Amino acid sequence: FYSPKRILENIMNGMEELIESRLKSTLLQLVQKSAERGVQRHMKLLFQLVSPSQSPLRITTVLTQFVSSETVNSDNNVIDTDNNDQVELNLEFKAVIDCAIFEEVITVELHSPVSIAAKFDTSDNLLS
Repeated sequence: FYSPKRILENIMNGMEELIESRLKSTLLQLVQKSAERGVQRHMKLLFQLVSPSQSPLRITTVLTQFVSSETVNSDNNVIDTDNNDQVELNLEFKAVIDCAIFEEVITVELHSPVSIAAKFDTSDNLLS
């Protein structure tokens, strides 16, 4: 079971790790190419940027939502009265993430089909 807080933490941590890894990989390649070409004037700055103590990346905002969409096959939604009132919905998970990289904000949108299942409690008709 994933709470909304856990979903946000996973999105933020995953996005930070992905972008930081790509950014540091690119900077390391730039350091290597600069060293090969004998360009020394920016080497100190580049090494500072790839240092673990420096993080040029900051996640500023994350908005998430689950929506019914044309791209998700809602024909497969199931309400099963024979199996303890099981309900299964096919939705789309959307996340809009604002990332500040070197203080320049970029917006990244993620979309993914998801399936959510729940069961109604027959004693009080609430989801369990």
